[in-house]
Amino acid sequence: MKLKILVIQQKRIGDVLLGTVICNQLRKMYPDAQIDYMVYAFTREMAENNPNIDNIVIFNDSDRKVGNLLKFAWKIRKAKYDIVIDAYTKMDSWVTTRLSGAKKRISYKKFGRGLYYNILVDKHSRPASIAGPVIEERLALLEPLKKDNFKFDPHPRLYLTEEEKEDGKQLLLEAGVDLTRKVIVTGVYGSVENKTYPEDYMLEVIRHLIENYSAQIILNYFPNQKEAATAFAEKLGNPENVFPGLTGKSLRELAKIVTHTDAYIGNDCGHTNLAKALEIPTFTIFSPFISRESWGIFDDGKKNLSVHLNDFKPELIQGKPYKLLKTESSDLYRDFLPEMVIGKLDTYLQGLNIS
Repeated sequence: MKLKILVIQQKRIGDVLLGTVICNQLRKMYPDAQIDYMVYAFTREMAENNPNIDNIVIFNDSDRKVGNLLKFAWKIRKAKYDIVIDAYTKMDSWVTTRLSGAKKRISYKKFGRGLYYNILVDKHSRPASIAGPVIEERLALLEPLKKDNFKFDPHPRLYLTEEEKEDGKQLLLEAGVDLTRKVIVTGVYGSVENKTYPEDYMLEVIRHLIENYSAQIILNYFPNQKEAATAFAEKLGNPENVFPGLTGKSLRELAKIVTHTDAYIGNDCGHTNLAKALEIPTFTIFSPFISRESWGIFDDGKKNLSVHLNDFKPELIQGKPYKLLKTESSDLYRDFLPEMVIGKLDTYLQGLNIS
């Protein structure tokens, strides 16, 4: 009888994309198993067309209500999974996992979780490799199932069809982008305000790119930021080598576009991880309250490089608790001057032979 495995990774775009590394490794470990992935509807595009995922199980906001949650858990129980791996670990997933009936219910070790899971693992407390702890923690969930001499591949990947790639090329050409020249995508805003480099500072960074590099620049932003991004382009003077409308109508359409570019530069958000999953070089500006050690995945200083206020003014960061840094993020950002970012960015682009 075919082994059935459910991997739970509800949350945001980047979390769901990174969580696919669990499914990818499970496919290598159990090539004949049915591997399903449980996510929120708005993140499903990060898992679509992945050959290592058989079914995407959608958990809706309405399923959080007690009655609906029990109905959802019953649906999971009827699916008769042998193994449930919970990388999300919130009340929704606790209940779903506990009621699943799976013989192996795996999650992270923490007081009280023995009620819901029968296999608990320690998170990696420090990054042991360039992958970073947010990926290593997910791979740690596979340790109880790991076969002898099996080596994990920590790289998340976004799988596009050849048709999707061709669609992306056509979108760029129709917008007037010259694909014989270098193309840089710039993430001008983060997903939320306290993860967004100050707009006046970002304007200086983009102006520096326009004035000193011949590359074409795509201004990337989230759909709800369209009005702000339009004003941003106007402040730049709407130069002909800047393209403000190529954001994609969906995450996969954005991926179709990004896969044909030479670098992604901008704020830390799910779009940065999307670029990494497409093997596009990235330059990431981290918010002062975000742990770069945790989220700077695959930072090697060459293909992927990130900058943080801690690189320049560690006395403003070190020793402060997370909540305080988050509260002070707006003021701390003002100390993260554009020239700090630009200096690192120039060295990075030279390394990529982008001029």
